[in-house]
Amino acid sequence: MNKFNQNYFNKATTKKEGIFKKYANFLHREGVELVNLSICDIGCATGNFVSGFISKNDCFGVDNSKYAIETCKKKFPQCKNHFSVLDLNIAQKLPFRKKFQLITMFDVIEHIDNLANLKSLIVSSLDSKGYLLITTPNANNFLRFIKRNLFTGEIDQTHVNLFSPYTLDFFLRRTGFRKIAISTPYNFFFKHNFLTKRLLFGGQIFALYQLRKKKS
Repeated sequence: MNKFNQNYFNKATTKKEGIFKKYANFLHREGVELVNLSICDIGCATGNFVSGFISKNDCFGVDNSKYAIETCKKKFPQCKNHFSVLDLNIAQKLPFRKKFQLITMFDVIEHIDNLANLKSLIVSSLDSKGYLLITTPNANNFLRFIKRNLFTGEIDQTHVNLFSPYTLDFFLRRTGFRKIAISTPYNFFFKHNFLTKRLLFGGQIFALYQLRKKKS
């Protein structure tokens, strides 16, 4: 049974346009402008991130939900071939013959139990100078230490992995990436600055990485 059918995409699970603007601001602060880039949104859902940036970028998306991908194709008929159903626990490559300058995964990695496949998929599809942006619930969220049922990371039954800033950084470094920035914004202070980069107890992890340069 597909856990991510039409019923999964509701007010609680679907990200609004405002949150994607915050992600764009995070990238801007780190010198990444969302203009003239080849972008692949892994776990694109119904295309809310893509819709804000598709006019200025070459955007693609994959999701393991057939409903989500069909929705994207209807939203963006001019580039419907840029969206494809993909099981991230099985696939080791993206179904597009190109390298991407930016790969995004917004609250996706916590749903994946085959991280080895994910590693292969990202590394094979990212341009050597490209960026990987991951967001995921923070296992060190201060709310978890107050009361677990306040922590959305545990509430969602489709989550199979949870990461702290350290464990996500460890996984990405072992995968062959180098850190550009990690930040954990708070619900009441949703910004990317010295506070959220040092006090890593906010609700989400924002992680921006690049592939390490190979030694010649």
